[in-house]
Amino acid sequence: PDAPGVTAWSALPLSSAFGIGYDGDVWVADWSDRKNFRYSVTGERLGEAPVPAPEDADLNDLAFDSRTGEMCQIVNWADWAIHCFDRTTGEESTVITGYWAEQHGYNGLAYNAVDDVFYVGGFATGTLITVAGRTHEKPGDVVNACAIPDPVSGLAYNPTSDTVWYTTAGQ
Repeated sequence: PDAPGVTAWSALPLSSAFGIGYDGDVWVADWSDRKNFRYSVTGERLGEAPVPAPEDADLNDLAFDSRTGEMCQIVNWADWAIHCFDRTTGEESTVITGYWAEQHGYNGLAYNAVDDVFYVGGFATGTLITVAGRTHEKPGDVVNACAIPDPVSGLAYNPTSDTVWYTTAGQ
């Protein structure tokens, strides 16, 4: 609801923009170079942003946790988990994982602050999973899951309509 109108701009010179997050600025994950970058909503590059994940991780989708003020990012390879971190220093506060991470197939991430849950989806799984956040008794547990017809590339959550949106690869 607080997001600006949709606009298009180039993220070049990123070699492979893959995931995005929004906290007032637009965060873009460069999957190939394993870096995160921040942009203004008009496309001005504000600089390199912290990367909390293990060095060998592929950086994927990002989601802003408005409860803590931190950014969270799902990664592939390494531990296949959700890494939450301070947006300024990059200091990691939490790693959220569960048996779903052992499936090695999730790259889309969204966050619902009201219920403190993450939504994860991926190319190969055909499933959208709701994962317990930090305030739950067992962070990382699967709260719900549903089949989806298309492979997930990225996720977003709209709190006004309580709707999860997803994009597919190449679309």
